[in-house]
Amino acid sequence: MRVGDAYAEVSRITRREARNFAWGIAVLPRPKRLAVAALYGFARRVDDIADDAGLPAEERRRGLEACRASVEALPEAWKGKMDSYLGITPPSDADGVMQDIHWSQGSIGYFPTYSLGNIISVQLFEAAQRAHPGLLDDFGRGRFASLLGWLREHVHRHGRKFLPREILQRTTGSELTVEPYLRYLQRKFGEIYGVKGAEAAAATE
Repeated sequence: MRVGDAYAEVSRITRREARNFAWGIAVLPRPKRLAVAALYGFARRVDDIADDAGLPAEERRRGLEACRASVEALPEAWKGKMDSYLGITPPSDADGVMQDIHWSQGSIGYFPTYSLGNIISVQLFEAAQRAHPGLLDDFGRGRFASLLGWLREHVHRHGRKFLPREILQRTTGSELTVEPYLRYLQRKFGEIYGVKGAEAAAATE
């Protein structure tokens, strides 16, 4: 079974067996929601075996041992695939199968979306500052209404009506660009490490 099919199955089990719980975890980000559904699906399987009064005790015990064995086999299976695919053998489970939920669910290509989100956020924030130059002073006073109002007007109200690149063009006046993010990093590293100009730029590379 492929990883995507496995997550689809545990999600179906969660909706079928624990409808209220399924609604409760629906508010979680997708990676966390799938991880919780996987945990529930496994727990549901274990409970079904342990609580099945129609099965002889010895058969239930064998079923539970099979569940335990499937979990205990994960670390070595992970190490084997890492070595096969990348030529890397994790030194511990903390650096291997348990390192990050994205690895275990196969969402390795998901990481670049975080970088894109960071880049876009600064581009949007610079546009918001142009409209409201006193934003940082407002933040210092615990006031965020100006930024929230700007986001609602220019971003949130559109929902999924526009593609991200269209939202950026309409909101900031330009396509996706890394320049605002680089300026932010240079200011940040400059303040933290006391470097300026080219030195700060080098720290971001």
